[in-house]
Amino acid sequence: EVLFHPLELSSKLLPLLKAIETHPGLGQYCGALRTIILLRTLQQCSQVYDTLRIDRLMTIVGNDIHFPYVEQLIVKEVKKKNLFMRIDHERNAVFFTEEAVESTRMRRQLTVLSHRLHEAVNMI
Repeated sequence: EVLFHPLELSSKLLPLLKAIETHPGLGQYCGALRTIILLRTLQQCSQVYDTLRIDRLMTIVGNDIHFPYVEQLIVKEVKKKNLFMRIDHERNAVFFTEEAVESTRMRRQLTVLSHRLHEAVNMI
């Protein structure tokens, strides 16, 4: 991982994954390896980029991986707090965030909700 570069990872590992896929004893591990490579690439991209267009992200992760799979992995890993990012389909981009930023945003939203609920109770 010392020479790890997220922009080159997919192009370097794709031929190896195809070889593993065709190997009778190793083919079963190809899906798991693909997921690990994708997760590691996303983690590295989060350290390099603040914002990334979805089409550029798909170029980085490889053309043989479909966006719904990438999106599903992002949602799962964000829930586990392994990734800190969000997908904005309106802007066609992904935004990489830090944990502190997300917790601050959540705290602010909860505070606003609390004030509005208090106002609603007072109206009733």
